Amino acid sequence: MKKILIIAIAMLLSCQLSAQRNIAGIGQQMNNLEKISEIYDDWVDSIYTNVSQYIANCDAQIAANPTVGWKTECAIWHCYMAEFLIDRSFSYKYTINSRTPGADIDLSHIDEWDEETLQQQIVLHYRKALQEAYSLRQIPFNQCEEIVKNYGDDERSSFNTLYEFVLYKYAQILQNFSQKKDHDKDKNPNIAIFLTSNEDFINLQFDIDTSSYQYEYLSVLQQLTKEQMKSATAYPLICTS
Repeated sequence: MKKILIIAIAMLLSCQLSAQRNIAGIGQQMNNLEKISEIYDDWVDSIYTNVSQYIANCDAQIAANPTVGWKTECAIWHCYMAEFLIDRSFSYKYTINSRTPGADIDLSHIDEWDEETLQQQIVLHYRKALQEAYSLRQIPFNQCEEIVKNYGDDERSSFNTLYEFVLYKYAQILQNFSQKKDHDKDKNPNIAIFLTSNEDFINLQFDIDTSSYQYEYLSVLQQLTKEQMKSATAYPLICTS
């Protein structure tokens, strides 16, 4: 029994080390992508194409060898893609909003996307990233400097794992989307009823449309709170007590 336990621990440590070694390499690839915007006029399509290829390569590697390292890398690139699209949505807001929604859109050409398509793709990439929850939990957040250095200290001081950080970033964008979509205030839940305790909050059932961004936002917030409550050293971001 002891031998099996030792082998299991060794395998877990090996997976963590492999994934952590990947972080530095991914960080360098991200630096290279930033340089594209300084060199090429069509840098938006170039970055989108490159990251799409990285994700496709990770998917192929996972199909052949589903290790924590490859799953973590795939999740990170999905997050990068989502953040890249978010940045584009703010930088080109007027152009994007002027496009006619519902038109035939070629997803391979990001310059043709309307606002709804952009939002759908951002959500898609975050959902795919969070499918690798186990792998992301294996990465201590304090070892992710190479891939989160562009975020402020206030966004990097409250997390134990990379999984918590991804949940946090996704919650932010879902909150933004829900505020845009839910114009009818009568449909918005009374936030005051959530401010009881963290234990009560994570077990609440929300009487709102389960397909809405607002519902997903609150669900992700619950999951983030659960993750943070597991650690004695972390202070939950949702401090309701």
